[in-house]
Amino acid sequence: MNDAPATRFRPVKVLGLLFLVAAAGTGVFIFVRAASKAKAPTRMARAPAPPSNKALEQARQALAALQEKAARAATVTDELIAEAYAAGIRWNSAWSGQDSPIDKLAGALVLRRADEAATAFAGLQAQVDSDMAARRYGSALQAIGRFHPDPPLEDALRDLTLATLDRIDADLAVVEEQGSILVSARRFSEASRWFSQQVGRFQGTDRHGRVSARPDTLAELARAEEGRQRREDQDARARVEEAFRKITNPQPAAAPPAPGTPAPSGTPLSPFLALFCERVNQNRLAARKYEFPAGISGAPTAASATGLTVSGATIAWAGLPVELLVAMSYDAFRGEDLVVGAEYAYAAKLTAQGDRFLWRYSGGADKKQLQAKIDETLARVRGLRAVPEGGFTYDAKAGWEDQVQRANRTAVDEGARHIKALLTASDARRREEAFDKLRLVYLQSGLADEPREKIRVEAVAALKELKRVRFEEVSRKAKAAAGLAPLRTLKMALNERREEALKVIYDPKIYLPEDDPKYAQGDKVNGQEKVDELVERVREIWEKPGRIIFENCHAIERDIEELRTVSERYLAAFGEQSDPAPDLAALEEVRNNLNEVLSVKSFCVNGGERSDYDWNRRADRYNEGLKEAGVTKDEIEHAKVVNDYREMMGRRRVFLDARLCKATKKHSGVCDKAGKIWHVGSDGDPQSRAKAEGFSAGVAENVAIGYSSPAEIWTRGWYRASDHHRNGLNGNWNCMGYGFVGRVGTQNFSAIGPPKGF
Repeated sequence: MNDAPATRFRPVKVLGLLFLVAAAGTGVFIFVRAASKAKAPTRMARAPAPPSNKALEQARQALAALQEKAARAATVTDELIAEAYAAGIRWNSAWSGQDSPIDKLAGALVLRRADEAATAFAGLQAQVDSDMAARRYGSALQAIGRFHPDPPLEDALRDLTLATLDRIDADLAVVEEQGSILVSARRFSEASRWFSQQVGRFQGTDRHGRVSARPDTLAELARAEEGRQRREDQDARARVEEAFRKITNPQPAAAPPAPGTPAPSGTPLSPFLALFCERVNQNRLAARKYEFPAGISGAPTAASATGLTVSGATIAWAGLPVELLVAMSYDAFRGEDLVVGAEYAYAAKLTAQGDRFLWRYSGGADKKQLQAKIDETLARVRGLRAVPEGGFTYDAKAGWEDQVQRANRTAVDEGARHIKALLTASDARRREEAFDKLRLVYLQSGLADEPREKIRVEAVAALKELKRVRFEEVSRKAKAAAGLAPLRTLKMALNERREEALKVIYDPKIYLPEDDPKYAQGDKVNGQEKVDELVERVREIWEKPGRIIFENCHAIERDIEELRTVSERYLAAFGEQSDPAPDLAALEEVRNNLNEVLSVKSFCVNGGERSDYDWNRRADRYNEGLKEAGVTKDEIEHAKVVNDYREMMGRRRVFLDARLCKATKKHSGVCDKAGKIWHVGSDGDPQSRAKAEGFSAGVAENVAIGYSSPAEIWTRGWYRASDHHRNGLNGNWNCMGYGFVGRVGTQNFSAIGPPKGF
């Protein structure tokens, strides 16, 4: 609010008053009348003209021509400056004994040229920054290429160009690094998709070719890799089938062995059954008891090509469940027999039982030799051409695994550990280490699609959570650095006083309506005195001086850059596109205002207050820049007075509507000519007057007569009348019109959509 005495709302004698509330479409019509004297306009004194002579007159004509040309020129050119200097050489002598106005003009043109160049370069920098933030690299370079600077700015342009190219190359390096990692892991399809997603940002740059050809090439490699993998799978299946055939198929026919004797060579049984017969006939299972089909129970006592003898009955091999046969062989076999039993179990697709055979086999004395045998057996039964690097290891739950299988099983758990380390790291270095380990797990060669995708999903979720947590930490740090706690306390107190004042202003039992019989008995009776007291309590806080400057800005800068790293590097490593600009917009605003002086007027407790603050600033800019017929400095001055009061009381500022300004100015002119004021009269009513200017929404009107200035009409008039006061403070309004003619001011309020350019 203006600190001038007039804004302290001195009481005046009210000569006439009217208040009317109508339905939507007709609005609220109000006027106030009071006496005042108008000020006479002041006149400027003019210095006497110097003596005239022909040379001086010609010099003045040359100066006037140059001034006119300079005023018309959109920009100052070298030619215009040269013309001014040439005119100075020609006519400077005409101003003997004093500085030449032409030389002054030439100097002013030079300064204007420099200012225009600096402004243009600042605009270029802003455009380049915007394009780079949006990753429109080609657009940024094109803007630089179109800019033709004055010589003093050539170095600055060169620096901007190099810095821009460095930023592009840095991003290109990140893109190529991620792509190369995927290629090294032979994940050609993912690499192709990655480069396809990134290529657009390099359009219009000479770096585009380094990325644009990669997707097609990688797609070919992906197809070749898929073909190779299919062939390897087919070969592996064929090798497994051949290995199983050798284990399970019978040998050439021969006479069956006698009961109780080892099976002779050449038996028609498979190698596994032949070995099993030998061990049964050696009484390896005599002390065991098993349950057989057809209700037979007991210990096997003999085995032959015909079948297995149990409790005097012979059970044909075909009648024995495979699972039971494998279980009996596990009890009967020792040493190298266990390898044969494992191969048979694998052939019968009883993987867990086969793993148990080999785990039991590994318990022998010569660990190294046994492990080599296990590795060779597992490679053969799994159809592998060779033993995988590192061989096989056993896990009680997972069985025998090679390094890739073990990595697939443990990758998710390992990834979870690194994710936890990433989230709990105390500094950027430890977070970087955890990220590198997590990325290595995710990109390791041979990792199956399912665990890889699970790691990716969990990593993306964790990184987004990291962004959220770090964002809150940086926000708190910024507030702490700025010392905003006292401002927050002050703003909360301001809001409480606003609420108390508005409650009284809108209570007709305290702040009496203007048609109440007691209203004329004075401010103490009608409530104006109480309102003045509460409004002053609001103003006491609103106008408190405050000076708060953000500190620790370098630490905040680092934190913000780390958040940018999470978006641009960490998330990108897991195929998640994340533009940091929207995410960091609020923090960028904090960073851009680290040295800005803050006060209770600009501090926002919550998002709603922030929205109101942004609206108010737009309303100010719009009103101050409004260039419409019917809108003069009087209207802008009055709107500022009303808006300052509205914002102080927690209401949104209103923007000026040129149509309402025309309607109110015409009404003020008619009333001033008549020497009296009205709402409905010879020129219609408020609604018809607004509609005649093209404004069809409902309006509320205040009219006053007898004040010396637009500002005084509010501060000493409408503010001091309860119904008019409530009308001007109504939170539903977002626009207004005002017209001041002679001694009359008219005010319209309404609510419409924001205008173009608001």
